[in-house]
Amino acid sequence: MRSLRLGVAILAAAIALALGARLSVPPSLPISALDRAGAAPAAGSLLAASDAAPLAQDGATFEQASISIAAANRMLDAAEQRARDLGAVQSFAIVDQAGRLKAFRRMDSARGNTIQTAHDKAYTAVTYGEDTRALWERGAANPAYIASITHQEHVYLTPGGKLIALDGQVVGAIGVSGGRAGEDEPVADAALSTLQRQAGSP
Repeated sequence: MRSLRLGVAILAAAIALALGARLSVPPSLPISALDRAGAAPAAGSLLAASDAAPLAQDGATFEQASISIAAANRMLDAAEQRARDLGAVQSFAIVDQAGRLKAFRRMDSARGNTIQTAHDKAYTAVTYGEDTRALWERGAANPAYIASITHQEHVYLTPGGKLIALDGQVVGAIGVSGGRAGEDEPVADAALSTLQRQAGSP
């Protein structure tokens, strides 16, 4: 008899558990509260979906501003014109926000090594988030800093690499190589000024 009662109790518990799972109602929640429970978070969650603040890191993709080819070409035109005014023969490289080459120009008779150097200056600026002059000046007082970054490929610290920023966002960088001492930066500045003029136009 005791075995029979135990079997019935086990069967009753199993039926109650199955019914509770089918109704998606925790055993402690009365059936009359079913409608109110419909809006509750799933069992085990700490916050309802509406309570969780959306985070930029939560999406499957993200947007990132980048220099356009049209703007890059205007910058190259301005850089070449400024180089001509200075009597310099140079190469100019523009990279996007990830350091990938966007546009490039090498003036006639510019030395072959200026091709890679211009690209490296632009890459260095955008990768480290500062103009190459600022990086060089910091490193001049801190040899350990220079040692820590110059073992990376394509890092070039002499002046002539400058960030391209629009609306507070870094969208690329320009690198200039081939001028005499003090000529690379003015050429980069002339290229950047085209974006400033465009931003100020109605």
